[in-house]
Amino acid sequence: MTELVLVSMVALLLLVAALSAPRDSKGTRHLLSGYNIVLASFALYGLFPAIILMLRGGEFYWAPGFDTDHGFARAVALTAVALLAFLYGYSIATRRRRRPAGSRRVPNAGAVVAGPSRSAAARPDTEGSDEEAHRSVPAAWQLAAGLIIAGLLMRLYVVTELGGMGPTVARLSGASRAHLALDNVAPLLINTMTLAGIANAGATWFLVTAIRVRRPVQRPTILFVLILASSFLVSGKRLVLILPLLVVVCAVHVYRRPVTYRWAPWLLLAVPALGMATLMTRVFLPASQADIVINLDDVAYANGSAFSFYFNSLEFSTTEMMAVASESAGEINSSLGGNVDAFVTTNLTPFTYAIPRALFPGKPESYTDMSHGISASVENSDIHYATVGYACTLVGTSFITAGIVGVLAVFAALGYVTRRYDESNLDLPRTFGALVRHALVLTVLFQYMRQGTLGWTFIVAIFQQYGFLIGAVMLRDRRAPRLARRMSARP
Repeated sequence: MTELVLVSMVALLLLVAALSAPRDSKGTRHLLSGYNIVLASFALYGLFPAIILMLRGGEFYWAPGFDTDHGFARAVALTAVALLAFLYGYSIATRRRRRPAGSRRVPNAGAVVAGPSRSAAARPDTEGSDEEAHRSVPAAWQLAAGLIIAGLLMRLYVVTELGGMGPTVARLSGASRAHLALDNVAPLLINTMTLAGIANAGATWFLVTAIRVRRPVQRPTILFVLILASSFLVSGKRLVLILPLLVVVCAVHVYRRPVTYRWAPWLLLAVPALGMATLMTRVFLPASQADIVINLDDVAYANGSAFSFYFNSLEFSTTEMMAVASESAGEINSSLGGNVDAFVTTNLTPFTYAIPRALFPGKPESYTDMSHGISASVENSDIHYATVGYACTLVGTSFITAGIVGVLAVFAALGYVTRRYDESNLDLPRTFGALVRHALVLTVLFQYMRQGTLGWTFIVAIFQQYGFLIGAVMLRDRRAPRLARRMSARP
């Protein structure tokens, strides 16, 4: 009964918070704000797993033994406290003053401002001469095509070095890799695989440009899907899909149709569908390459159903892991040398991952995340030997680091910072580079909510995306999309 009351309270808080979402300058409550990404994270990794747990009678599949002593209720209560702290922090952030639309500051009452006014200079379709239009647009399209070709060649090199597509796909699963006794991927191939993300940037640019100039999007969409599919099959990382997809959704919002709460039901279907498709691919495709037969009737938590296999998977075990965090916080901190050392080890040290070993000989051989502490507690093993981490979200890591005070402080600060960002970015930017930047911020925010540590979020959401980001920087020319529109308007 206590769990039902707490889950209902979290659901009600999320509903009220969603109805109070900030509006942009046009009065639109769109979904692509930092505020809504945090709410979506609470719903996806706080409320939804709790509902799943209730539907199966509160039985913990992934952390057996931690469902005693009101572990479920503690986890949901921590989620409610964190959500309230976030909403409080968001509400107290001072709203910045905005000058009236169309006004600009005059530096001197008697001064004459030479050249075009800022409003004229900012008009979207007036920059660049006809000669620039003919010269710049083909150059941008050629660059995007070149990035795609270069990225695909890098992926082909990786696949060849790994022994072909079969062994490459088999490496997506640890069980299949062990079954086939495949070697670990060399660092050079990992870096090449990551740099090949420039192909994703090129394909994203083509689709975003087609959306902007209102040309048919069928061919750019097919190209986009194929390039992203090749990226996922080689790397197995879902974040290589999330960032480009977010860029495209932001482009649809800016150039075609606002992505408001009316889109929410469709997104609630699309997100689990994408998650389920990628999980099934990572499980069953490598198994087929290793001649491993997976029968869902033999999987305890699947009950013979693909849907149960997905919704009862580790993806939605976060409520269980928050219960582990609330019970084993002292033990996890002690295994990492105390609160301060635990924070430094999991939040700051992983930033050195990006430094080449030639420049930093003392670079750690491996990195420890708070999720490794959770898995060590569940498996009753040493954290330093943990190879798999169980995410307990930012709620759990904040509690491990500093108890309930840590949860209140971290989420109040997160709310404050998110409000500051949203104040300047509720009206989404209109250039490709700026759209990528906004989508990256939303991706980092989402990953931080799920992972719960700064350092690991940096590795997964930023460093492992550097190929895509390099390509986006190369394609950031603000004039190219505008000039492309002018070209499309020619007879």
